[in-house]
Amino acid sequence: VGHSSPEFHPLNRGFTSFYGAYNGNVDYFTHMRDGQLDWHEDFSPSRDQGYATDLFTQRAVAFVEAQDGEEPFFLYLAYTAPHTPLQAPPEYLNRYPYLSGRARTYAAMVSALDDGIGQVLDALDRKGFSDNTLVWFMSDNGATQQDGSKGPLRDYKGSLFEGGVRVPSVV
Repeated sequence: VGHSSPEFHPLNRGFTSFYGAYNGNVDYFTHMRDGQLDWHEDFSPSRDQGYATDLFTQRAVAFVEAQDGEEPFFLYLAYTAPHTPLQAPPEYLNRYPYLSGRARTYAAMVSALDDGIGQVLDALDRKGFSDNTLVWFMSDNGATQQDGSKGPLRDYKGSLFEGGVRVPSVV
């Protein structure tokens, strides 16, 4: 999303605003990657504090609430969770005392994501947009060998086999 060349930045590809990281594997709390801040609002660095999933949710809810219903809108909400580095706030980790290690953190990240999506859907309901809005939920790739499940499909993320590229999608 623009980390390799400004011509690929979302604002140079038709979007009217951008919020988040240009790259992957960004720390969910410090928003650092490879020793540098990778959190942005449009073209400018952002020093917003908080857990990345929560920040995405807050921005998306604010966007929905700012709509007046007179014009159609498009919100592309590309959460980074669940993705490495696996990190979650204590309140989500505490939901899974029976799990440990990566499994606990992964479950906590998915719960934070689920809560965030619920908040966005609630905002659509509050604004009266739910009956006239298409919400499409999907992933960008299959599960890793360490986390998630590929079911009966062959191979994992990073592979061109079905387990690496087939993902569930809900509309």
